[in-house]
Amino acid sequence: MPFYLQVVLIMAVAYVVGGIPMGLLVARAKGVDIRNAGSGNIGATNVARVIGPYFGVLVLTLDVLKGASTSYGASYFLETFGESISAAGSPLPDLVRLGVAIACVFGNTASIFLGFKGGKGVATALGVFVGIHPYLTWPVLISGVLWIVVVGRTRYVSVGSIAAAATVPVAFLGCARYFRWDLSEHWPLLCLTIILALVVAIRHRANIGRLRSGTESRIGQTASDTTTDGST
Repeated sequence: MPFYLQVVLIMAVAYVVGGIPMGLLVARAKGVDIRNAGSGNIGATNVARVIGPYFGVLVLTLDVLKGASTSYGASYFLETFGESISAAGSPLPDLVRLGVAIACVFGNTASIFLGFKGGKGVATALGVFVGIHPYLTWPVLISGVLWIVVVGRTRYVSVGSIAAAATVPVAFLGCARYFRWDLSEHWPLLCLTIILALVVAIRHRANIGRLRSGTESRIGQTASDTTTDGST
């Protein structure tokens, strides 16, 4: 099979893996259709509000693992079959990672299993970033600290998610300067951080509207307190 067809195939697999609705499956195991409870979002925050925080953490972990597994899979694929494009200084390996990452996050936000609907892509994007080691692992750790600080101060998961996603491109540039990474080789990863930051912001546009109107939910509110959702 030609190499480009192999890349298309692994992107298709990444899309399907990203589209597995972990929140729906976990909630269904507890006898709840999460689409008809709370805010109706299948992400970890709504699951936590409706059936409990431990199940929310489980969904969050599974969504992160979806993203990380596709990134690791792309790296394994490149190491095994991508010798012809892995020359030093070539951006092509990172372009493959870019395509796989976007396919996985798109699968989460527009799942084939949910009629091309889905979650907000935050946890899956986090997994994708962590899986591209070390170039995106360090920026994600930095943005993760920011997420903790912002959510801790505001109690808005949506604000923390948007702020953290927007920070990743800046943190990547800072790490590239500090570690002396060659941006002519790794510019696709910078593009990836920007694209996924935009995806997260777009997927949170309803939350932004609720923040402006003062009706966005905070951490600690239960499904009976609110019908909004601010997270993954």
